[in-house]
Amino acid sequence: MLDAGKAKNTIALPRSLGFEIDSTASDHESGWSVLVVGHASEVRDETKLVRLRRVSLESWAPDHRDHFVEIPIERVSGRAFGQVPGLDSVSEAPRHP
Repeated sequence: MLDAGKAKNTIALPRSLGFEIDSTASDHESGWSVLVVGHASEVRDETKLVRLRRVSLESWAPDHRDHFVEIPIERVSGRAFGQVPGLDSVSEAPRHP
């Protein structure tokens, strides 16, 4: 979209968004998965952007990515399987409604 002769990049976000992160041990005998769901929004606050740009992030996409998205958490779910270091049982996993 163009605005007063300047190009502006915008991104379209769904109303609700999920983000999942997981890990498995190298032997594939244990692991964990966590899913957060919330309403995503593009970070536009300059103070937040300065702080985020200082973080060393590596994009999997081949081109330059300069948009940051935040997801205020509305729902969290997760699971663990096998013997996960630091977690004696799934019942000890932090819970969030």
